[in-house]
Amino acid sequence: MWIWKRAGVWWLLWIVVFHVGCWRLPEFRTSLASVQFGVDTLLLDTSFAGLTTMTYAVKVYNVGREPVLIPAICLERGMGSPFRLRAGGQSGVCLQEIPIHARDSVYIWVNATVNRTGDTSLLLAVDRLLLLDVDREVQDAVVLVAPARNARFLKDVRICNAVWTAELPYVLLGVVLVDTGCTLKILPGVEVYGYWRGVLVVAGRIVVQGTEEAPVRFSGARLDPFYGVMPGQWQGIVLVPPGRDHWFRHVEVREGVVGLWADSTSVTIVQSRMENHLGWCMGLRATTAHLENVLLARCGERVLGVIGGRVRAYHVTVAGYENEYLRRTKPALLLTNYLDLPGGRAYYPLDFRMVNSIVWGGLSEEVGLDLVGVVDSVYWFSSCIVRTGLLGEGHPRVLVSDPLFVDPGGGDFHLDASSPAIDYGEPVGVPVDLDGTVRDGRPDVGCYEWR
Repeated sequence: MWIWKRAGVWWLLWIVVFHVGCWRLPEFRTSLASVQFGVDTLLLDTSFAGLTTMTYAVKVYNVGREPVLIPAICLERGMGSPFRLRAGGQSGVCLQEIPIHARDSVYIWVNATVNRTGDTSLLLAVDRLLLLDVDREVQDAVVLVAPARNARFLKDVRICNAVWTAELPYVLLGVVLVDTGCTLKILPGVEVYGYWRGVLVVAGRIVVQGTEEAPVRFSGARLDPFYGVMPGQWQGIVLVPPGRDHWFRHVEVREGVVGLWADSTSVTIVQSRMENHLGWCMGLRATTAHLENVLLARCGERVLGVIGGRVRAYHVTVAGYENEYLRRTKPALLLTNYLDLPGGRAYYPLDFRMVNSIVWGGLSEEVGLDLVGVVDSVYWFSSCIVRTGLLGEGHPRVLVSDPLFVDPGGGDFHLDASSPAIDYGEPVGVPVDLDGTVRDGRPDVGCYEWR
């Protein structure tokens, strides 16, 4: 039997060797008559000058019946171009001898780094991607366009008594520390963008003075639509002791790991929103906080976490909904009076009061109460809509009913015309809503007044 098996193996090897010997490698032609680019213009999304854009693809087609060896695909401006190419293991400003089979295609990958200037207007880098034959004659071309914005770039720096103005955006590439005893003032219309390591740490004081017409915006530094509402693009804003008396008005904070973390400090936040963060939209530990007309929405872990401290929340919407990047399993609102630290458990007295507010989301229970009796803890809700079964008695006019947001999945937390939140509030001296709409004598609960 083994003789037949051995003979079968030799027979199989003979067949393989015979057929391989008969194979012929394809003959690649250098004529480009059947080769063309798939587009005539490639517009890259806007980036920041000095930083490399996303990588984009240009497709090259061979519509003929013979394989072709493309002699070269190059940038017209050569080494002076802000664009760079990559394909088939090659990279640079000129790619040589690119094979493309019959009725097939290849990708040429393109990105750009636009040089910084002192100009405050939009920069525009332009070049051409050339399909070259053996005589270096142009057979086809793609116009490349890369818009870019100048900015002020900050990386691992300490700042003191600074004023940020709106002429150019600020880009955080690392840790930016407002030092102890110092103040950072941010004026209306300022835009602040953060890359992955970017974080604003305030050990002094921060005063953010946005307006309804010109809010101050913090967000991820990727301007491409692909990144849209993607969380975790930068680290967020961190307030640490000994700094105190922080002030945020008309501020938008988006796409961070956290929106705002305040530790053992005091802060006032009015007419502001924090959305699409990987962890907590807002975390407060042992902090005195006043929140008024604030939207906290669509965060991956907690929407609002309070670990001790004294918190007053008026017309706040805590919206525990998801976007395409976030799947949350914990209640939107956390109230606790302790934290387990490496050195042991720390306790913090809690005094939390929420009025004319909404806590709602996709979970059946959107309030997490985790309190121990070691320290005093008080929590109180009045004229609120809260998705919970934990509150019991002692909380006047708490309604457990869907507030009927216009489009919570799409991020629109205005009230529908049939919302039970309409006229459910009590007067608390907040004359307008988050949009600037005047509230009437029977205010709606949440950050938006129905109109």
